[in-house]
Amino acid sequence: MIRLLRLGACALAVPLVAALLLAPSARADSHETAVAPPPPAFELRIWQNVADPERLAYSARPVGGSWTALGTVPLTFDRLTPSRTYRLGDFSLATAPDAPSVEVVILQSVDTPELIYINARHSSDSWRAFVARPLDLSEVSPSGRHRYARITLDFGRLSLRDAIGQMLLVGFRGVALDAGSRAMLSGVRPGGVILFDFDGPSGGAEDRNITSPEQLSALTAELQAASAIPLFIAVDAEGGYVNRLRTRYGFPLVVPSAQTLGEGTPEDTAAIAAELARELSAYGINWNLAPVVDVNIDPESPAIGYWERSFSADPEVVTAHARAFVESHREHGVITVLKHFPGHGSAAGDTHIGVTDVTATYQRAEELEPYRRLIEEGYDAPVMTAHIVNRNLDERALPATLSRPIMTDLLRGEIGFEGLVLSDDMQMGAIVTEYGLEEAAVEAINAGVDIILLTNQPAPYDLAIVTRVRDAISRAVTVGLISPERIRESLERITALKNAYGIAE
Repeated sequence: MIRLLRLGACALAVPLVAALLLAPSARADSHETAVAPPPPAFELRIWQNVADPERLAYSARPVGGSWTALGTVPLTFDRLTPSRTYRLGDFSLATAPDAPSVEVVILQSVDTPELIYINARHSSDSWRAFVARPLDLSEVSPSGRHRYARITLDFGRLSLRDAIGQMLLVGFRGVALDAGSRAMLSGVRPGGVILFDFDGPSGGAEDRNITSPEQLSALTAELQAASAIPLFIAVDAEGGYVNRLRTRYGFPLVVPSAQTLGEGTPEDTAAIAAELARELSAYGINWNLAPVVDVNIDPESPAIGYWERSFSADPEVVTAHARAFVESHREHGVITVLKHFPGHGSAAGDTHIGVTDVTATYQRAEELEPYRRLIEEGYDAPVMTAHIVNRNLDERALPATLSRPIMTDLLRGEIGFEGLVLSDDMQMGAIVTEYGLEEAAVEAINAGVDIILLTNQPAPYDLAIVTRVRDAISRAVTVGLISPERIRESLERITALKNAYGIAE
């Protein structure tokens, strides 16, 4: 549902405005049925102030006359009105302290987005419809202090819902795109997808995404061609047990486990990681959800140590091999991720299954050291969260993914990380057994997470969850649970990462 974003009221002492805005025109009972009246004798410009992006500036003039500045109005999300046809905002003015209020609505047509429609009314009167006029991108301020906002609140050229879509990394079923996955890509416009070789909901009875090198190359090309905004295409290619590009499907490279790599030299890890990154890039994959930088505190940890996913029990060794892994991927244009913050290596439980509390086993200095060292050295690719509970880091005992003290105060504040934060799969047991999925996604964003991972690997398979989560986040912005600035921050990080790796320009 496309919505109108209502901007807050603004009282202005500009007597000229009523005459300008309420020039004779045809009357319309609704915004959607307005007919084109004779052209009004005024022009209106809406600008977003670069120095103060939380406000719009606007001005008007009679046709052929001089511009009159009408002031600025804050960008607020406190009221949204459903509409089938239009999006964007309205605001109200007062022409003088004792004059009647004038409401103005600026509408952009969804069907013809190059046109805007301008309506106005006195506060108690019916709407008057003004003729549509084209958006003229040549109307830019010569002072350079403002930019033409295309009459939007949409973080550049994206609507709010599309901006939220970019904050989702989603899994789907199919070795090629079907009608359902195509509809999801066009309707939600997710920031990226994650591919798997095994379909969890069916226990392997259904094909997932990877069956051969040729098929994978065709799928990634099809994904990008079907997406209006270039995608992150991610896989878990850690090595060892966790690698989606297996030799049994015809992929030639065998990547040892992190534990095996950690027993060798960082130079050896760099060489293998370079081969892996070349292979991923050749198949159209631009994001490897690796390396694991969890320190192997408990070798029998059911999610980490048992599966040989940690380089070492020594944080210096973990740091050295992770550095080599990351640098080799960067050289070949493949994004990496450090996971799982703030450290999963001491966990006696498995967050895939349920709540995992590491309060008594967590070793803060050791488990944070790889993050501190690499970020101090300039690591600027993403960090992935853990769903572990640590009461010493969050007294509310929230999973780290949902914890602002951990994701913002610790990771961004204390450690100084400025890059993108990716959640671990939000459908894992540690989240869904205790929280609603939509509620948890909202909490994660407020905690500081930029991208929500929805693998669609737990049963039952349901691609509609992607839309439900997107809409839940949108509603949270509408009612003020998430600030628009918080969405803007994440979109800027996502865009910067895509630009840095040549995914989008």
